[in-house]
Amino acid sequence: MRMVMINNLPWAVGMHWETSPMRRLSRKKLRELAIEKLGNEYDMAAFRPRQHAFGVSGGNPEKFERVRSLAACLDVYSFLGIFMFMDADGNPFWWVFGRQNGLTVGMGDQVFTARDDAVSELNSLRELLDMQEQEIVRCETMEESLAHLASLLMPVNLQALLFRTGMLMPLNITITRRKKRLFLICVSTGITVACIFGINALLENRAHEASVASARLSRLNKEQRDAEVRAHPERYFEQSWMDAPLADAVASQCLPAIIKTPLYSNGWQLDSITCVGGVLSIAWRHQSGADFVRLPAQATLKDARNAVSRHTLDAPQGQRLIRSWQEYPHILTRDYAARQLYQLCQDTGTKLKLTFATPEKSTIADLGIDVIAPWRKGSWELQDIHPSLMGDMAIMQALSRLPGLTLETIHVKDDRWTIKGAIYVK
Repeated sequence: MRMVMINNLPWAVGMHWETSPMRRLSRKKLRELAIEKLGNEYDMAAFRPRQHAFGVSGGNPEKFERVRSLAACLDVYSFLGIFMFMDADGNPFWWVFGRQNGLTVGMGDQVFTARDDAVSELNSLRELLDMQEQEIVRCETMEESLAHLASLLMPVNLQALLFRTGMLMPLNITITRRKKRLFLICVSTGITVACIFGINALLENRAHEASVASARLSRLNKEQRDAEVRAHPERYFEQSWMDAPLADAVASQCLPAIIKTPLYSNGWQLDSITCVGGVLSIAWRHQSGADFVRLPAQATLKDARNAVSRHTLDAPQGQRLIRSWQEYPHILTRDYAARQLYQLCQDTGTKLKLTFATPEKSTIADLGIDVIAPWRKGSWELQDIHPSLMGDMAIMQALSRLPGLTLETIHVKDDRWTIKGAIYVK
């Protein structure tokens, strides 16, 4: 593993990611898995939702204590990129990161000392993830890498702190660590004993309240709670589409900026435009005589033939109020949603890609039961959209009328438009 500094905080890169079972794995089980699958040198582990990872500390696990995995803490759903960093001795290395459908791929968190090896792995991941060249993020300088990754870091909220998202954990307990743990246990025990004596009076005053609460809880037996969970499984999953803007709101955010983009700027020709998550990315292609000193607005040079501009757009507001009528169970069935999208594809003369994932599953630990979400997530993509359909917003208004549908990406190249998103169905 290597360590990089972003926003004055250390982050670890270069781990091997795997999908986790529903239950949390113990340190002993993680150590056994690491030895069985990867080897004895893998002595660190980290977690993120539905995944765990193994890393190599190089015999210095203390160096990575209280350090988080960078791959675990990037707020992206599907992503592929290559980033350049410098180590403490001034030697460059490259980090390749890939994620698909919210899961970091197994080899999608790798470090290379040679750029050619990093580019080769990047191309392999691009074929595996079926991503287009223009979707790949390439940061060729350390400054560009730090700035781009800083914008993708998820906020360290209370949930991340409680579940220690991305925090590295040593798999081998040394003698020094055992002594430290024993010392902490002794200190904690002493503090606990002192607190018990200090708050004894308070506990006595609250004894009656505690007994009443205990009697109330005892009446809720396991069978009653089991029935309640199975009757309302939606209470145990997040209805993420409720916080997403409607399709026409996303279009209203992106399209004016796309339409105002000139075909040429300082001799550079417009190649493609992509709007994702309120960020407009514009790819420029060099033409004979184009000005290298004065690039298009907010553009950075990728190589001698290509430059990229990125603009942050204002986010739509008030989406939960707008989608109040789309809460579960007021979403479409899988069959009806598919028919609506295929009909829209036929009416507009476009091409449709539509897939559905299996429903999400969660475990209620104290009951020992698995709960399955009453909906599943679908991914859709409309290709070869005629510009006139985007200009009058007809297709966006049609998409906005479908409950549970979100628009995530708008892409245009050679005057052909593509839009992508998700749809949640029963």
